[in-house]
Amino acid sequence: MALLGSVAASSFAAPTAIRGALGGADPQGQVASALAHFGVTEEQLRNVLAAALEKGADYADLFFEHTFSNYIGL
Repeated sequence: MALLGSVAASSFAAPTAIRGALGGADPQGQVASALAHFGVTEEQLRNVLAAALEKGADYADLFFEHTFSNYIGL
């Protein structure tokens, strides 16, 4: 079961925790790393999805976004 709907981050600029969530050889470790990065647990995600679907919805999605911002001033 994929717990992360989307993770928007450049795979080159992203920290190791996020790059792991974007693909690789250890899916369980990657999901655990992404959950730790965003500060959520699998139980919390299940509860949110259950609440979203309890009124009869056919589909629910969780979206996570991580952005980087750089500024250089002289």
